[in-house]
Amino acid sequence: MEVGEVVVGEADGVVVEVEQKGYQIGERVARRARVKVSATEATLQKAKEEEKEEEGDSEAKEDSGQE
Repeated sequence: MEVGEVVVGEADGVVVEVEQKGYQIGERVARRARVKVSATEATLQKAKEEEKEEEGDSEAKEDSGQE
């Protein structure tokens, strides 16, 4: 599966809706399903904070000339 969107819900990682059905030919996946999954407010807040930290780390590396 491929996550198309994350929505607020009561539990983390629950498939809320299938946006695009996936299919396979024999044992081979021809197209992954695209789904909406739920995440709690706490999980979403934590992800936003981690994203901000990562942006700050990459900016600090750019300023110092490191990659």
